[in-house]
Amino acid sequence: MYYVYVYLDTRKMGNFVYNDLKFEYEPFYIGKGKNNRDVIHLEKCKNCKSGTYPFYDKLNKILYEGFQPIIIRLENFTNEEESLIKEKMFISLIGRKTENKGPLMNLTNGGIGGDTFSGHTENRKLEIRQKMSDSNKGKNKGKKCSDAQKEFLRNLYKGTKNPDHSNKMKELYSDPDYRKKVGECTGYGRLKDKSVWDKKIIQYDIDGNTIKIWENYRTLKGYFDSNTIVKICNRGHGISKNFKWKWE
Repeated sequence: MYYVYVYLDTRKMGNFVYNDLKFEYEPFYIGKGKNNRDVIHLEKCKNCKSGTYPFYDKLNKILYEGFQPIIIRLENFTNEEESLIKEKMFISLIGRKTENKGPLMNLTNGGIGGDTFSGHTENRKLEIRQKMSDSNKGKNKGKKCSDAQKEFLRNLYKGTKNPDHSNKMKELYSDPDYRKKVGECTGYGRLKDKSVWDKKIIQYDIDGNTIKIWENYRTLKGYFDSNTIVKICNRGHGISKNFKWKWE
């Protein structure tokens, strides 16, 4: 059994009508599949490098902001050919973002079995690769260090083979400004309080209703700023991404 499915962005409520298709949230991807193809994207996107696939970039952003997309199977089919035809029709009806015709993050017009490149001429393949390359520009560049910060890092790790290096590092760790200095250069600091590593975290909405219990702060990564939430939990109050947080 094959089917065509749609992903809806629950951050964007409205009246989205495309002939006989009507959605309460903005559609951003149309796909064709069988078995659990429609939901497998929720796991695959977590391991996808940012900028590689626009659909996964948007999906990760929705999950990071604490929302869940709505997935709807639009129609079922007994053979793959029918599902491919319908997938292509729905994509054309709603419109792709790369063509400035609609909100869909699909890279192709569909009807090719889910493979981005198969079924295209060599020139078309080059065009698709170029679009994917252009979407990566300006991303994943990291945080730039000033000359002073670079000098600090160079001096920090000089003499690692020197017998006195361990003593030098002990002095640095005893410096209360050490973590702050490293954080300014690398963009993040090391979580010092290991007692919180395996403590469960409760997520509430603004009204104090329980949303979810997270196993530990590490499970928040990829969805929320785990370091900020740890600080809120330690402080006992605070809000991040429109949610309240507390140690269990």
